[in-house]
Amino acid sequence: MSAFPGEVNSASTRGPVAGRFVSHFYVAMALFIALIVAIAFAKRALADLSDPFSPRPWVLHFHIALSAIWVLLFVVQTTLIDRNRLAWHRSLGSFGAVIGTLLPIAGIATAIAAARFHIAQGGPDRSAAIILPISDMLAFAVTFVLAVWWRGRPEYHRRLMLMATCVLSLAAFPQLPDWLAPANTKYVADVLIAAGAARDWVALRRIHPVYRFGLPLLVLWQLTARWIYISAMPAWIAIAHQIV
Repeated sequence: MSAFPGEVNSASTRGPVAGRFVSHFYVAMALFIALIVAIAFAKRALADLSDPFSPRPWVLHFHIALSAIWVLLFVVQTTLIDRNRLAWHRSLGSFGAVIGTLLPIAGIATAIAAARFHIAQGGPDRSAAIILPISDMLAFAVTFVLAVWWRGRPEYHRRLMLMATCVLSLAAFPQLPDWLAPANTKYVADVLIAAGAARDWVALRRIHPVYRFGLPLLVLWQLTARWIYISAMPAWIAIAHQIV
């Protein structure tokens, strides 16, 4: 995951602060995402302990485990690149590909199972809302597949992997304690991707195409999914009821 052409030289001309910003940005982002996910998972675990008589669907726990493994692997992989351990990084790549392939499948299955569980517990029918987690999992799948496809182009690969991990962390932000994050903070994860674009601009005075095109397309995809949900589009509601 080396810099795209000119990055190192451009960074070195901007002084030690910019140089450190360039060199360690992805490690810092990986650690920050890991912290957010850990806090969110801890809150969920406490909620499960307080309600032991309503066990959650098993696929939910499977999805959480896969997500935790992915985030930890992202931390490890970015650290290996930061320390120039390319051989170790590549050796873990196949394992990461397996986890990345399973995640969207488990994520969509979890969304469906959670909707069914909510109805079974006497809650209102929220079938139409599954478009939101499904759209997130599809966005993760696209960025992940592109990252694997461009694994031989490090400047694309690492930015796509960051985008994929940020998309995966979307589900963690609403789980944060109220004192730490306000309500409706799900799409704050997009700000982390924007931070990657800002990092490129600070270091290079240009933004890589992955961020320049990928972030607007991601936001458009998210807005479309939310519009379909809020507008209660009859066609989607019919499909959602069939799925759930």
